[in-house]
Amino acid sequence: MYTGLQHIHSTLPYLIFMALAGALILSLLKRNNTGPFDSLTRRFSLFTLIFTHIQLLLGVVLYFVSPITKSAMADFGAAMGESAIRFYAVEHVLTMILAAVAITIGNSKAKKASTGM
Repeated sequence: MYTGLQHIHSTLPYLIFMALAGALILSLLKRNNTGPFDSLTRRFSLFTLIFTHIQLLLGVVLYFVSPITKSAMADFGAAMGESAIRFYAVEHVLTMILAAVAITIGNSKAKKASTGM
């Protein structure tokens, strides 16, 4: 189960990147026009949001079942001294949560801007 979750967790960012790139490109193309965003742009934005939240949930599950984080939590002080363990125990988690928050806020602002609120 752990290996399967790892494979999904390492493959899903490619879908997130493609959906995010599509949403960004379509938004930039629509920005030149004064009309509202079309349904294709909204779909790309929604898929980006869905894939990001699924990725975040998979990451949280992996965080608690991972042998790397279990060993880091056993001796947190020593884990902070090793950069590879610190990356998985602290840095990766924090930056990915911030990225998910930024994508969620961006999606919310884009929806408000497209509806004129």
